Amino acid sequence: MRKVAGCLRDAGHECHLLPLAPSDGRGGLERQSARLATFVGKMIPDNQVFAVVAFSMGALVARHYLQSRVNDGRAKAFFSIAGPHKGTYSANLYSSLGVREMRSGSKFLSDLDAGSRFLENLSTTSYWTPFDLMVRPVSSAILPVGENVRIPALLHTLLLFDARLHKDLIRRLAVVTPDPLA
Repeated sequence: MRKVAGCLRDAGHECHLLPLAPSDGRGGLERQSARLATFVGKMIPDNQVFAVVAFSMGALVARHYLQSRVNDGRAKAFFSIAGPHKGTYSANLYSSLGVREMRSGSKFLSDLDAGSRFLENLSTTSYWTPFDLMVRPVSSAILPVGENVRIPALLHTLLLFDARLHKDLIRRLAVVTPDPLA
């Protein structure tokens, strides 16, 4: 996400990065969502709108936060980059709580889908690549609401380095957050 944040900063947006630690989801995605809520509360003034840009497992964490009661409505947009919203087969290869929550049919994902109407108030965009080897099937990276943007990056992580993603994010952020903050 550092590359994405750098491009957004170069375009005039303020960016705050919250690393998901541990990155294997050991504590569960709801715990990470609570960390995100605390982070937003500390980093973004109460009177300021913002957008959330999240990658992979982080997209599920961000979605949980945005769909929860903790979100106070200041978030105006959600940009999901290769998030496994309908689960991923690769989650069967590791057994941490957060990774189990990324399995198709998990209670966590079912609960997210049940609350997806809360995303309808946001400008929502899903970015995905047909060559993703982490999010399988690749259609899982498409949110049930909003716009879907196919970017043919060669691998899951390479989406973060793709100039087409950066250009589209910058264009969309200029519309939804006229006072730049991402």
